[in-house]
Amino acid sequence: MDFRRIFQNAEVSGFDISPLTELLSFEQINELLSLVEIREFKKGEILIQKGVVEDRFFLLRKGVVSAAIVDSTGKTFNRSLLTTYQVFMSSLVFRKKPARLTYTCLTNCEAYVGNFKDFQKLTLKHHEVSIFYNKILQEVFVHFDDKLIRYGASNATERYLQLIKEEPRIESLISQKEIAFALGITPVQLSRIKSALIKK
Repeated sequence: MDFRRIFQNAEVSGFDISPLTELLSFEQINELLSLVEIREFKKGEILIQKGVVEDRFFLLRKGVVSAAIVDSTGKTFNRSLLTTYQVFMSSLVFRKKPARLTYTCLTNCEAYVGNFKDFQKLTLKHHEVSIFYNKILQEVFVHFDDKLIRYGASNATERYLQLIKEEPRIESLISQKEIAFALGITPVQLSRIKSALIKK
């Protein structure tokens, strides 16, 4: 398994992490490889369940995953989409607390899966791996700010166009309802946006 090839297009919160692999030696790369395995998941399968402590991290190789808030009645809010080459895990893994979001496969998926605790041990063992990890975290914080600003300042049409730009195949992968959820609008509103764009 070629670590640099695996991470060639990998993103954490939209940040391309592949250049950071140059910080690592061949031996360190092999140790990182020993932490991950390729797994297949079926459509509808839950990868991270709200209320459960989850130690795994995922690099999505194929498919689409939703990250959503699910209330006690099962209603879903504020859904976002994760697509090919994005890395994700429960944000509360750092505090060893239950996840606040539920991550569900919207299609059949394939992902590289590893244990975050094992990765943390490797950062303590190798200074270069720690730098690799710290640089990723820095970019995640910057991207999170950028996303909040962009989301707050953009309308639904702009959010739709951004989604299509980030994942051109999204319309063929998941339903219009799922896309509308991700944009924070109704399917009817999404249909109107698409009709207006076609007329332009």
